[in-house]
Amino acid sequence: MVGRIAGPSMGGVLLDSLNSGALVFTIIGGIALLAIPSFYLSNRLKKERTIHAIIQSD
Repeated sequence: MVGRIAGPSMGGVLLDSLNSGALVFTIIGGIALLAIPSFYLSNRLKKERTIHAIIQSD
């Protein structure tokens, strides 16, 4: 609930404080690109834990 209000508010403040919106969108794009390997790694770790749990239950 708080994120729905805080996210756009903080984005507006960033766009107002920086004269160029390109810098803000570059930062956001960089964060999004860093998220891709994070999602891949977490999915891989989840699969490995599931496999280990199946093996240990047998």
